[in-house]
Amino acid sequence: MAKIKLGEIVVDIRGKPGGHVHTKNHYGNVVRTRVVPVNPQTAAQSLTRSQLRDGATAWRGLQQPERDSWNAFAQTYKQQDKLGDAIKLTGMNLYVMNYKLMSMCGETPLTTAPVPSSPVQVTTLSCAQTAQTGVLTLTFSPAIPTGCYMVIEATKPLSPGKKYVKSDFRQIKIADNGDTSPAVITSDYTKVFGRVPYTGEIIFVRAYAIDPAYPVKTVKLQSAACVA
Repeated sequence: MAKIKLGEIVVDIRGKPGGHVHTKNHYGNVVRTRVVPVNPQTAAQSLTRSQLRDGATAWRGLQQPERDSWNAFAQTYKQQDKLGDAIKLTGMNLYVMNYKLMSMCGETPLTTAPVPSSPVQVTTLSCAQTAQTGVLTLTFSPAIPTGCYMVIEATKPLSPGKKYVKSDFRQIKIADNGDTSPAVITSDYTKVFGRVPYTGEIIFVRAYAIDPAYPVKTVKLQSAACVA
C-alpha cells in the first residue's frame, strides 16, 4: 500500500481504477492493489441478494403510476457518494432500497413512494463491555419510535490496532420500540460471533434506523467498545 499526495487539479479520488484501489484513512490518501475477495456465500449474503433480486422483480410488477411516484421521489431524495458529493438515485433504486429494508423488518414494502420528510435517525450511540462479566451494553438515543426499527451491526473481536473495519460488520439484531436504552446485546452478539471480546480486544458497533413510513437508509452511527 502506498500513500499519495494529490494536487490542485485532482483533490480527491476514491474507487477502483484499473488494478488499484484508491481510498482515504487517518494517514491520508492511499492506493493499494485491488484484490478480489473470497465469496463465502454466507446465509446473510444469500438473503441480501435474494431481497435485491425480489425487489427488482417487484418493481417490474408495479403499475405505471406507482413507478412514476418513485421516479418523482427520486428527484427530491439526496444521497452522498464517498467524496461527499450529491448523487441522484433512480426511482427503481429507491424502490428496491425500500423493498429490502421493509423485508428485513418483516414489513410489507410500499408500492407508492412516501411523501418526502425527515427520516427517523439514531443520533447518539455508544457501546461498553463490563470487564468482570463480559456483558455488552448498547446505549442510544432517541428511543425507537413505535412501529420503527433500529438495525444493529458489529464486528468480530479485533486487535486494538485495527482501524479499517468497514468489511468486518455483520448484522446482529433488528431492534424495535420494545428495546430500550441501555440495551444488553450480549446474546445477540455471541449468536453471530460465538463469543464476546477477550481482554485487550476491541469491537466496533454501528446502527441505523428504519421508519416503515419513510423507508430509506439513514446515516450509520459507529461506536467502539474496548475491553478494560
